[in-house]
Amino acid sequence: TKKQRFKSLCQQYDIPTVKEYQFEYPFREHDLDKLEYPILIKPVDNSGARGIYICHDQEELYKYYPLSLSFSKSKQILVEKYMHAKEATIHYLIQDGKVIFCTMGDRHMKNKQGSKVPLPVAYTYPSVYQARYLEKLDTKVCRMFETIGIKNGTIFIQSFIEHGECIFYEMGYRLTGSLEYKMINQMNKVNPLETLIHFALTGKMSDQDLSKKMDPNYHGYGFNLTFLAKPGKIKTIIGVNEVRKLVNVLDVVECYQIYDEIPISAVGTLKQVIIRAFGHAKTKDEMMILINKIQALIRVYDDKGNDMLLPVFDASEIKEDLYE
Repeated sequence: TKKQRFKSLCQQYDIPTVKEYQFEYPFREHDLDKLEYPILIKPVDNSGARGIYICHDQEELYKYYPLSLSFSKSKQILVEKYMHAKEATIHYLIQDGKVIFCTMGDRHMKNKQGSKVPLPVAYTYPSVYQARYLEKLDTKVCRMFETIGIKNGTIFIQSFIEHGECIFYEMGYRLTGSLEYKMINQMNKVNPLETLIHFALTGKMSDQDLSKKMDPNYHGYGFNLTFLAKPGKIKTIIGVNEVRKLVNVLDVVECYQIYDEIPISAVGTLKQVIIRAFGHAKTKDEMMILINKIQALIRVYDDKGNDMLLPVFDASEIKEDLYE
């Protein structure tokens, strides 16, 4: 929730971060002249995509800046270059001061709604960039977290991919809202949620050395499908139980129930997530087939009979390795 401090920390350790613009509000003309549009504005102390807007020109900056400010308790806004790039998320566990790499997944974004940022429709594991990340940045990142005194917990880092390299933009010192601990458990047989419960009860993450259990070279593939819904009152959810019965489906998590309402204010935020489905496969082809089966079964309709789901992940992206 202090995004600027994280970026400053990364820069101390020569870890790339998104280009940032410094200026005061109310705006001064000489500051505005430095901007190269499009830019992204976001509160330094919020999450879940709340208060984030894309500005394509000065008119939109004047329009959306006060709205973004309303989501910040500290009344501070980050102004950054808008990155039109692929994304990846990196996961670590920390045990007794030792930072342990868990996995890295590609974050597939879609459904840009007006001035709002696109939202995730899938995460696939391992990332096609994982080997390069481990070679180029992992050592720096581990040293960075070890030197600031973190002793135990779990960390995720969100990054853009530019020319095959990671550019960090945010992190969380907590479990993800997208429940990646389910995938890490499948890939490494270490469940980050259970380690935190163990810590809460005993004061230590585990009775074992977790670094010896983590295998970044997972032999297989995993995914987290994210279904997004339009605002409206939910009348019917179809296919969830059928998906749960599919071979290699790990779990299906419903974020809303029948008769719940998704408000207009949810647009462009993670409050549009209605269902998450987790699964794994031995090959990319098998993963693509399973994803297509899941997406064919899930349907959501509002109280007027309208389809509520936004366009879903295109599974062919997995097979084609479009980022490489």
